This record gives sequence, C-alpha cells and structure tokens, in this order.
Amino acid sequence: MVVIYVEGGGETNYLKRAVRRAFHDFLGQLNLRDQPRVHPSGSRNDAYDDFCQAVRERTRALLLVDSEGPIQPGSNPWVHVRERDGWKKPRGADKEDCHLMVQCMESWFLADRAFLSSFFGQGFSDRSLPANPKIEKVPKHAVQRGMENASRHSKKGKYAHGRISYEILACMDPHLIRRKSLWADRLFSDLERRSGRT
Repeated sequence: MVVIYVEGGGETNYLKRAVRRAFHDFLGQLNLRDQPRVHPSGSRNDAYDDFCQAVRERTRALLLVDSEGPIQPGSNPWVHVRERDGWKKPRGADKEDCHLMVQCMESWFLADRAFLSSFFGQGFSDRSLPANPKIEKVPKHAVQRGMENASRHSKKGKYAHGRISYEILACMDPHLIRRKSLWADRLFSDLERRSGRT
C-alpha cells in the first residue's frame, strides 16, 4: 500500500480525520485496485519530515504538498522544492515520489465552477473567481481571494481553508481536474501505475 504524506489537517484529530476521509472519497473515484492511505501531517515542513522518515523506514511513500507558486518550465517537483524550500530528495526516494498541487489545493476547485456554485448555494458569485481557464497559472493569492470573494454572500458563508476545503475536495471529480491540471494528472497517473485500476 502506498502512503501519501500530505500537508494539511493542522493539529486537531478532527481535522486530520476530515483530510483522510476527503482524500479517500476523492481518490476513490479513480477506481484504484489498491487505495492509498493518506497521512495528514499538518504543516508543509512536517509533511516533508514525515515523508523522509517513512523513506528511511522503507515505506512505500509519496509526498504531496502545494507548490505555493508556479513551476518553472523544464523543472520537476524535487527541483522546485529544493529551490523553494531547501528540501533534498532523501536517499532511497524516487524522482517520482514528490507530487505538487499547483499552485495550491484550491486551484483544483477552479476546475469545476458549476460544482462550487451548487455547493455554496444562493449568493455564490462565480464571476469573482479567477477567469484564467489555465488553473495552474493562477497565483495562489488570486485563487484564495477569488474563493473568498465568490462565497462571501453565499449560504455557506465566506470561504476559509479548513474543514470546508475538505468537504469540497471529497466531492470534486478527479477526472475533470486532471484534464485542467497537468500536475494533478501526473499524481493520478502515478497512483494508477502503482496501484492498478479495478
């Protein structure tokens, strides 16, 4: 079984359970033969540290964190996190073991505006979301601000990263996301290669 060490979940067991449940439901739509286990690590740095420890223990592990910015042409995830965070690929890890949500998890939400409108309900303004259809090109701050502004007058209220983020993720369609996000497609394709499909 593959274990994905993902940033998110904070310090509370309640939110960590929400992260695990959301990714289970979300990735379950890929119909993998061997469903990965998701380990919410809390902070971005904690996710990297947990991943490195797992590699030392010879766990089949993947790292999944926000890119926090654009990926330079010709770059790859390990180069990106080395230049941005000073993280080195640990001994025993493969070049394919690092994956990025570009530029953040909420970028994936932009792949399905109709679902967001349905989820937030009356008062949601999808015109406040970034207009660029190339969701990986939208800066993280613009994604976050767009989600906040679009939901400000909705039935669910103003968006804030946390429990509601994972409620949304659990219902998102990974097949739609992978068509609009090359880096998401890389993750899903890697999971299909490692786990097979039913």
